[in-house]
Amino acid sequence: MRRYWRAVEGKSIGITQVVSALRKAAHMKDLAAGHGEGCNFEDQDRFSHARRYAHQAIMYGFLLCFGATSIGTVMHYIFVLPAPYGALSLPKLLGVPGGLC
Repeated sequence: MRRYWRAVEGKSIGITQVVSALRKAAHMKDLAAGHGEGCNFEDQDRFSHARRYAHQAIMYGFLLCFGATSIGTVMHYIFVLPAPYGALSLPKLLGVPGGLC
């Protein structure tokens, strides 16, 4: 990757570019189809954001489940709090909505 970056004469990346990229990824701005009306269905000439919302639900569901698993691992191995956890514990508060997404 470093060789590629040098070959294309890439500039140094600052924190503002990283924050901007994360913000665009979180909002999935590029899935708005450039004009902001969403994806065009192949069989009809209408636009919808349904595909964008489905992608967002999957992404946030994965991130919530990953967070629940990570926190559960820390609680188990570092704080010596083995599962099962209570209904209002952080792994459950992140994992249940993550699983529903």
